[in-house]
Amino acid sequence: MEIFSEFVVTTPVGRDVTVLAAVPDRPPRALVTVLPAMGVPARFYRALAAALCRRGHLVAVVELPGQGASPLRIRRGVDLRYDDLVDQDIRATARHLREAYPSRPLVLLGHSLGGHLALRYASRPGVDVAGVALVACGSVWFRSFGVRRGLLNLLCSQLFVALARVVGYWPGDRLRFGGRQPTGVLGDWAAQVRSGDLTGGHAGRVFTCRSPVLLISVDNDRLAPPRAVRYLTAAIPQAPVERWHYGASAAGGALDHFRWAKRPEVLAARVDDWMARTASTCLSDTTDGMDRDC
Repeated sequence: MEIFSEFVVTTPVGRDVTVLAAVPDRPPRALVTVLPAMGVPARFYRALAAALCRRGHLVAVVELPGQGASPLRIRRGVDLRYDDLVDQDIRATARHLREAYPSRPLVLLGHSLGGHLALRYASRPGVDVAGVALVACGSVWFRSFGVRRGLLNLLCSQLFVALARVVGYWPGDRLRFGGRQPTGVLGDWAAQVRSGDLTGGHAGRVFTCRSPVLLISVDNDRLAPPRAVRYLTAAIPQAPVERWHYGASAAGGALDHFRWAKRPEVLAARVDDWMARTASTCLSDTTDGMDRDC
């Protein structure tokens, strides 16, 4: 049985971050931090969090700035970039979970943009991450999408960020793309579309993550098609990568870049199996109710 709650962590610069948590009724086997796609609120992942929680994991869904229950209002003068989300929001959440459960393995699960953020965090020096699961996540480089779609993506991305700079933020909540975003976040996304450098220059265009990676593609994903997933895989050369495709037949219904989260049971089972095999021996059940050191 899972119990949902919210808690707030404070970043090193004093900004509050809301976290939606699903807590099991026994000591957790692992700490799974879910990082949403661009413009997607934390509540969107409640079914996924519940499915993983029923398997004994504590699941913490980070509310990205300006989305859902976030206390921060995105407006002119409020600017953040990918690195702020990685070094403030994710780091503060991970520190909170580590302090509460110091012997449990920490696993990141990122959807789309959240996957890029997860890989950046796992590539930071000194970060201890037991594994990274990526769902519906691929390179956004325009060359990953073929000629027509790629050129359209390139044109739109550069127009979008130009508009964001004029307005002072990206009004995606009104334009129905990506939610309301700081100019810096949209600018980092547009730079990735243009250059293909997913790391933001931190690691020479490839991630230095060495933690095990589970890369899950889904049916009918126009935002992370097979070619884009292959480009992303090539950008994680130092990590052991396991690939799995989540199809409609396994899910029992239609899937796409977002609809997989409405049918998460089979996917959650696969993530649980992968964690048990690769993330840590600490994923064994703790029948005595005590945390064991890894």
